[in-house]
Amino acid sequence: MKLNASPNNERLRSIFLELCRIPSPSGSEQSVAAYIRTRLSAAGVSVTEDGAGTALGGNCGNLYLRLEPSTEGSGEPLFLAAHMDTVPPDPQTGSPPGVESDPQSGTGSSGVPGEVPVLIDGDRVHTNGQSVLGGDDKLGIAAALELILSVTEDGNALPRSLDIAFTIQEERGAKGAACFDAGLFKAVLGYVLDGEGPVGSAITKAPTKYRYTIEVRGRRSHAAVDPDSGRNAVAAAGELASRLPCGRPSQSSTANVGSISGGGPSNIVPDTAQLVGEIRSFDSAEIETLQAQIQTLAAEVAARREVVVEVIWEHLYDAYNIEPDEPCLRMFADHCRSTGREPTLMSSLGGGDANALNAKGLRSIVYGLGMHNIHSRDEYALFSELEAATELLFQIVLSPQF
Repeated sequence: MKLNASPNNERLRSIFLELCRIPSPSGSEQSVAAYIRTRLSAAGVSVTEDGAGTALGGNCGNLYLRLEPSTEGSGEPLFLAAHMDTVPPDPQTGSPPGVESDPQSGTGSSGVPGEVPVLIDGDRVHTNGQSVLGGDDKLGIAAALELILSVTEDGNALPRSLDIAFTIQEERGAKGAACFDAGLFKAVLGYVLDGEGPVGSAITKAPTKYRYTIEVRGRRSHAAVDPDSGRNAVAAAGELASRLPCGRPSQSSTANVGSISGGGPSNIVPDTAQLVGEIRSFDSAEIETLQAQIQTLAAEVAARREVVVEVIWEHLYDAYNIEPDEPCLRMFADHCRSTGREPTLMSSLGGGDANALNAKGLRSIVYGLGMHNIHSRDEYALFSELEAATELLFQIVLSPQF
């Protein structure tokens, strides 16, 4: 057994590039899951898939595995998590490059995106500008796979039990992690390998998030022959959209109106319209205030416009806050300092799998991997940052001192 090992950077780079070439928009993670299974099966590692894919209407469930200690070390059991899905390959249309969008499925009309074009320019990995790279979160998957292979193929010593989950549909609101059975884990503390920040950074605080859908139902009539008897749902939705909270209601909260739809021919007073938006906050009281404000505005517009307005709420995840003395954060900070790197601790009004896992009692922070311009065609990653992030992960997981 080898102690204090370092990553095999050539293998790490190869894994990352192979993963990035595989398109895996939310709900279509099966090809990435197959890659993970194949790679780990060759190393003698058994992987289990749960039923989350069926429950969520996707083609794949969450993957789970455990590595038992290979030494007599008494390290604290840990878990790692990384998500297999990405935003659509083309974030502007929801389609693979060059494929017409299917508005019902959010994928291309073929249903099967082609290989993502991955280009290498020295230290920099990017695409041809027609697709996201998918470093969110294939950087995290690559780091986790390299760690597993270093133990199972290279004979590096593992001084603790290590649980690992590869989740689905994180980009749809951490839905895969929300379905995950926390009882499968021996560990109760760990790291979500999904941080956009630089190596040595961690997100320790994230918000509660609600998505809302507002259905407006008016009365249809001919716009020229009988406009007075109509009740225009699109006009009501437009007024409501202009008054809904949007932007940053406070330093602890954000709100957004994401879409408005409805109506039809110009000679018909439309009787249906829909708004979709979201609210986020670190503060549960502010969430309640924003919800009440939206409900009040909906009622006011409904009364004035003589339409029916229904607000439908979807709770996506709860806030979490990891204190400096909690073991997962203390281990992270101590190892950063032991390698000459001062930890950067951040809060984020974004959210993801760490919200869902912390809600299940799995105390975790989001581990910084050095992602750049995520969710855009300009996304890129640096090999040097991936290697440094993986090296630090090795120090945390493989060190017998914690």
